[in-house]
Amino acid sequence: MWDDRRGAATPQSLTVAQSLGTPRAAETLTRITGPRVEVPDEFRAVGTAKATCPAGTTPTGGGMTASPERFIVAVMSSYAQGRDWIVTAMQDDFQTTGTIAATVICSSAPHHQIFGDRVALGTNQTALLHQRCPLGEVPTGGGGRGSDVGVLVQSSLPNLDAWEIGYWNATAAPRTVEPFVICSAEPHHPVPGRPGSVTKFHGTGTSQVQCPAGQQVTGGGGYSEGTELILSTFENNGWRASSANASSDTREVTAMVVCTGSQ
Repeated sequence: MWDDRRGAATPQSLTVAQSLGTPRAAETLTRITGPRVEVPDEFRAVGTAKATCPAGTTPTGGGMTASPERFIVAVMSSYAQGRDWIVTAMQDDFQTTGTIAATVICSSAPHHQIFGDRVALGTNQTALLHQRCPLGEVPTGGGGRGSDVGVLVQSSLPNLDAWEIGYWNATAAPRTVEPFVICSAEPHHPVPGRPGSVTKFHGTGTSQVQCPAGQQVTGGGGYSEGTELILSTFENNGWRASSANASSDTREVTAMVVCTGSQ
C-alpha cells in the first residue's frame, strides 16, 4: 500500500505486489514529509529536519526537499535512525531565507540500517564512500552522516550491493563522514534518470526519474561530480535530485531511484 502523508493530509493506500517466490505478507509503503525547518540567510547557517515513520514501520529510504524552488542549501547529512529520517543542510545562498523538510518512505516489512566506518577528510578533500549490504540483501535507500558544518554531499546513490556517497570537506579543518545504507532481502533495483544540466557560476540543475509500471519507489539519490546536492526526494512514484554548481564549468546531475521488484 501507499500512504502519502504531508502534514495532516489524508492518507492514500496501495498494496505492493510481491515478486514470484516464497509467499509473504503484503508490504505496505508509507511516504511522509516532515515539518519544515527554517534556514536563515546567514553565512553557513545550518538546519536539521526530521520525518518519522508510523509505529510498526521502518524507513526504506529518504531525503530532503527545500523551498523556495531555487533555494541553495547544501545537504550535509541524510540518514535513518530508528523510525526517523534525519537531514542536515547548510545555507549556501546568503541572500535567501528558506526552509528544508525531511522526507521518508516507510515499510511494514523488515529492513536493516547499517552505518559504515568513519572516514577523516582533510581540508578541501573529497571522498567516495561505500557501505555494502549483507550477503543476499540489496539497498533500498541510503545516504551519509557528516560530522560538522562544511562537509557537503556531492552524490548519493545505490551501487550494486552497496550505497555510495560522495563527500567534500569545504572547510579549513579536518572533518569525519560516514556512509549509510538500508538493506532488504527482497528484490529491488535502481533506475537512472536522464542527466540534467547544472549551469556554471552558482547555477542549479535537476533530474527526475520514475519507477516502471507495477513497481514502487523505496529510495533514491543523485549522481554528480563537482557540485553540491541541494535536493533529493521522492516525487510521484519516482525520485528527483537537484545540484548547485559553483564552478566555472557546466556540470550534470542524474537522479537515481530504487524500485521494488526485479529489473
